[in-house]
Amino acid sequence: MELIYTMNYWNWLMVGLVLLILELSSGTYYILWFGLSALVVGLGMLVVDMSWQVQWTSFTLISLVTSFSWWFYQHKVDKDDHATSTLNQRKKYIVGTRVMLEESLDIGLHRLKLGDTTWSIQVQEPLIKGEEIEIIDMDGIILKVKKINPSSS
Repeated sequence: MELIYTMNYWNWLMVGLVLLILELSSGTYYILWFGLSALVVGLGMLVVDMSWQVQWTSFTLISLVTSFSWWFYQHKVDKDDHATSTLNQRKKYIVGTRVMLEESLDIGLHRLKLGDTTWSIQVQEPLIKGEEIEIIDMDGIILKVKKINPSSS
């Protein structure tokens, strides 16, 4: 308990380095801000003599400011990434895809190989082998397709 009242710059620098080393092993960015805050307080004590209350208040405020700043920054980045990401959102990257038919298809449900996956497709009009089709929508696991007219490519 006495260490809390007698921390000097050396103690703060060591606490900061230990916290940064712990952060390296976790990779979470949670401990980073506390480690940097301890280093700032330690470096600040080299310049200005601080009472233990000012040391701990500075450590707390710097930790809060850096932690919340990082959280707000990362939250904005995550929202932007989610808006443009296609991870687990197949409709975003499948709709609009054009495919050349390898076999003729009648009206109804059929199978279509797209990449490494076979999909069910809903055909609204008879399609002939060699025609180009475009995926226009996705209803669950069923793709809706339409024929591409040669003049619209």
